[in-house]
Amino acid sequence: MEHQSFKASAILLKQQPYREADRILTWYTKDTGKCVSLARSSKYMLAHLICVDVLTLAEIQLHFSYTKNWYIITGIKIIDSFNGIRGDFLKTLLALKCVDITNSLTPHGESSTALFNLLSDTLIKINTATDNYLSYSIFSSYLTRAFEYLGYKLKLGGCIFCDRETSKLENEDVYFIAEEGGIICGKCLTYRNYYSQQPLTPGLISRLSEFMESDVPKITSPDIMFDIEYTAIYEAYAAQLLHYTLKTSRFNHLLTGLCKK
Repeated sequence: MEHQSFKASAILLKQQPYREADRILTWYTKDTGKCVSLARSSKYMLAHLICVDVLTLAEIQLHFSYTKNWYIITGIKIIDSFNGIRGDFLKTLLALKCVDITNSLTPHGESSTALFNLLSDTLIKINTATDNYLSYSIFSSYLTRAFEYLGYKLKLGGCIFCDRETSKLENEDVYFIAEEGGIICGKCLTYRNYYSQQPLTPGLISRLSEFMESDVPKITSPDIMFDIEYTAIYEAYAAQLLHYTLKTSRFNHLLTGLCKK
């Protein structure tokens, strides 16, 4: 049964216009998970919503309308607009990718306090990151934890068929298989055929185990080229799960150009 009225800490994942002046807002809340709400174009709400956009952390008051069968926003207090993200091109791209993945892979009404805290902490740390290398490593770490919390943890500890650990595969050809959600060595791949097989560099293999155990606050040695390859693994897996791709060729092109500067 839906809550008739409640307050919640929430991050705005998506917004879209509705009718003449209303807005439909998709939030990820700390206690109730993802929910969709209607922001009506009253003078009171317009005054409070004029500065609200995707990538906003806020305290919201929601009232469930049984006639409309969705939540109506009756109050909002902005906690953080992440201006440090909005003023930086790469940070904006990475933060939007975080909310895009959260919005795409989470069902409505299924709460996860851990996922909310992860998204909130990630946005805060990207907002205050001092360089592009650290921003990208924070994003990569978010992917690791988010997929784990959502039940899609990748099998990156070794070959999914012969069970050899990654430390023993550094001198062999290794591939990521999106359909299996894991990596496979060249020998095992010889006897199998997959639609998607992404070759992995030796440098990535040597860092996988270490990075899988890290979290957002403990990143000390960012490597942006590693993170781009690592991120590509997760984006390929997300495309397999959703049957459509999250990234665009323009997104990849822009990131590659920024990293070469």
